[in-house]
Amino acid sequence: MASDALLDFFKDDIDKIVDERIAQERQEANVRPEQERQEANVRLEQERQLLEQEKQKADEQVFDIIKNLMNAYHITLEEVMEVLRLPQAQRDRYSKHLPQNT
Repeated sequence: MASDALLDFFKDDIDKIVDERIAQERQEANVRPEQERQEANVRLEQERQLLEQEKQKADEQVFDIIKNLMNAYHITLEEVMEVLRLPQAQRDRYSKHLPQNT
C-alpha cells in the first residue's frame, strides 16, 4: 500500500520520464534508417567509382592491344576490330578514342 501511495505521488514524474524516453526512442528509430541509407549511398558511390576505374583500366588495355596490333601488322583500326570480332557498340566506342590508321 505504501508503494501504491508512492507510485501515485510520483505518477506525473514517472509519466513524464516515460513519455520523454518514448519520444527519444522514436526519434532515434527515425534517425537510424536515414543514417543507414546515407551510409549505403556512400558505399554504393565508392563501389561505382571503383568499377568505373576498373572499366577505364580495361579500356586502356584494349586500346593498347588494338594499337599494338595495328602497329605490328600494319593494319587499320577497322581491320583489327574485324579480326577481334568486336560488337558494333564497342567498335563505335573504340573508333572515337583511337586513330584510324597506323
